[in-house]
Amino acid sequence: MLNFVFTVIEIIGGYITGSFAILADAIHDLGDTATIGIAWLLEKKSKKSADNHYSYGYARYSLLASVITATFLLVGAIFIIYASIPRLFEPTEPKTLGVIGLAALGVIVNGYAYFKLKAGGSHNEKMLKLHLFEDAAGWIVVLIGAIVMHFTGWYVIDPVLAIILAIYIGYNVLKNLFEVVRIFLQKMPSEYKRDTFAQAIGKVAGVKDVHDIHAWSLDHQKIILTCHVVLDSGANAILAKTQIRSTLSRMGDIHATIEIEDETENCNQDC
Repeated sequence: MLNFVFTVIEIIGGYITGSFAILADAIHDLGDTATIGIAWLLEKKSKKSADNHYSYGYARYSLLASVITATFLLVGAIFIIYASIPRLFEPTEPKTLGVIGLAALGVIVNGYAYFKLKAGGSHNEKMLKLHLFEDAAGWIVVLIGAIVMHFTGWYVIDPVLAIILAIYIGYNVLKNLFEVVRIFLQKMPSEYKRDTFAQAIGKVAGVKDVHDIHAWSLDHQKIILTCHVVLDSGANAILAKTQIRSTLSRMGDIHATIEIEDETENCNQDC
């Protein structure tokens, strides 16, 4: 709602000041409003517990929201670059005092929204923080540019700074988007190796061998792990599994499925 109200202010202010940059950002912020709304709904849905439809819960809806946000961000960055390049050769002269006032308000509004999400840890919240940082940083750029233009008349500064900011945001969005894609592809979490889990489980009393280890991230926070464990003759299976889960819990938020095997058993798995 904060973003939507400010978008309306931008449209009115951009028309009054004759600033193409502000009107362009108003279009961008209108898309932001829709994106943030979708992200909020999907983040809320991601908190739902497991049911008959999603056995691990709805956590990946948060990742889906981050993909949608990233898409809007990339489109916005491309639009900014596309709209700014012609202005390098034909700079426009806006009413700089009005632009300075709107830019200061933009920094306050978007900066406040950014810090409201600062504590969020999900990929969706990180992508939204990047989204809001883009908006706040964009207004800082507009503010600085407007002040310089007001005193120097160097109107080409505005499109140059806009292009630099768009490239910076695009780079960070792609980096985060690639990480989300790796999670969807069930890549092993980057902070762990199969050997890391094998060594930790192998140190548990009664464990003779561990193999067929598979681990992937559900939502960048919770890790799903499965493994086959061979116990020494006479070892207590229930006690061993309890100790293994205790060991894994110290390594992170890990949901483990442990299959106990006899040492003579052929599990027929690609170990």
